Amino acid sequence: MNKKAQVIGEGVQMIYRMSMVLIVAFAIILNSALVYDFYINTKNSESVMLSNQLMACISNSTKINVDNLLSDNNFQDKLLDSCKISHAERLYVQLSFFDGNMNVLNLRQGDSGKIWVKKIFENVQDKGDIIKYIPGYYNANITSNCIFNGQDKILKVNIEVLIENE
Repeated sequence: MNKKAQVIGEGVQMIYRMSMVLIVAFAIILNSALVYDFYINTKNSESVMLSNQLMACISNSTKINVDNLLSDNNFQDKLLDSCKISHAERLYVQLSFFDGNMNVLNLRQGDSGKIWVKKIFENVQDKGDIIKYIPGYYNANITSNCIFNGQDKILKVNIEVLIENE
């Protein structure tokens, strides 16, 4: 009789242990599902970093040589490729240089129609799941030391960067 009771007691303990393991496993799975379900939008940060990368690409340590950019067709036609930036199909970039109110140089690559798509997304009231598809955008007006027409000048630079979802 002792052996039979011992076997039954071990069976009850095994059921208890298995149920405890299942409860802990279920809690871990539920916790990880909640943590990894949260969506974090990094496209705006990516657009700021891309603008910094573009500015570093077209300038030397202190000045932007606009004369070189005007004469180099690679920069005018393939700005992102010249700066060795990949995934250009999901990007739109534009750099505009102004001397006073006169536009002296426009460098751009990508589909400018992506800007109006961004404006449509901004006008949606209830964003819900659509937030994953809102493109990242950065637009800044800065002044920079430049070489233009062989002279040192301070030019206004407008940089616009849009990054679509992957």
